[in-house]
Amino acid sequence: MASHPGLPHISLDGLKCHFAERGATVVPPGVVTTATRVEHLQLQGNQLEQLPENLNELHQLVELELQNNRFKVLPAVVCRLETLAIIRASQNLLEKLPNDMNALINLKALEIDGNMISEFPMVLTRMSKLKILNLDGNLISSLPDEIDNMKQLCHLSVSKNRLTSLPNSICNLKKLSHLNASHNEIRSLPKSFGRINMLRELFLNSNRIAEFPRALCKLTGLKMLFLDQNLIPHSEIPQDLGSKFKNASLLRMEPQRLMPDELAMLHRMSYRRQTSTSEQVFHLGLEIASSDRREHVPPEGGSDEETANKRQKIGEEDKDQLTTDEPRKESGASSRATRRRKRTTRKK
Repeated sequence: MASHPGLPHISLDGLKCHFAERGATVVPPGVVTTATRVEHLQLQGNQLEQLPENLNELHQLVELELQNNRFKVLPAVVCRLETLAIIRASQNLLEKLPNDMNALINLKALEIDGNMISEFPMVLTRMSKLKILNLDGNLISSLPDEIDNMKQLCHLSVSKNRLTSLPNSICNLKKLSHLNASHNEIRSLPKSFGRINMLRELFLNSNRIAEFPRALCKLTGLKMLFLDQNLIPHSEIPQDLGSKFKNASLLRMEPQRLMPDELAMLHRMSYRRQTSTSEQVFHLGLEIASSDRREHVPPEGGSDEETANKRQKIGEEDKDQLTTDEPRKESGASSRATRRRKRTTRKK
């Protein structure tokens, strides 16, 4: 028997309906019949697989939250909610999206990360107003050439997929300001990647990039660049990198590698170096000497702690030795005085 424990909570102004974290398998009828003015519907954290067919009667619905449920397919009724601007359907069992999803002509943000989508949903390339797309944690192996049809896209996140490359057409996304393609198998970037002039945040860490992408030097507006956990050798990092990214506030490169001295020109940049035991953040500036960025090498013969212990032990031994020597000196002086008194006595 389907369960819908409890009743939905509707805000006093009637614009928000909360029916989340209930473990419900069905949506109670009251959601549609009593929440006709609702703009924000929260159904996350349940065990839903379907939605009521009359959900499209919510003619003012703008934001729909379906994350952490059991949807294998996004219900068809969702595509009839033409006023929707935001859909959050993360952490479900989605394998694909409805082919008529482009009917959502006002949709601006779609979050479907943490699902089981194996192919980029081509219907998304027909959604001209979409600005934010989160596909993290799926099984996607490639992005389509038609991705440049998404002219309004400014935030694209495809982290933790199976990408081996990025299409050349991604360079035509003139409004793209945030791109997260970390934790994939990407080996190189398109040669025209530097044409994405609006790009401000770029995450390419944890890939298979073996050469520093020279096209990045043209992205002078970058504020954040993550390239750590790749295969880029230290010698591949351009020596004039600092002068290229004067606006950057955070740069992460290969762990346990030193940055070229030119990076000292970046007053507001942080270089974060990760090690197996801790993460150290270096704030690079003109006043920081190059020695401050070198790896710390413990003194020969052991660690700093061992050396300090040795010094303390030696100091204690010296003190003991000094304490022992002083009585010996006094003893010797007393003996000489005794001998002099004996000699004087004999002469007398």
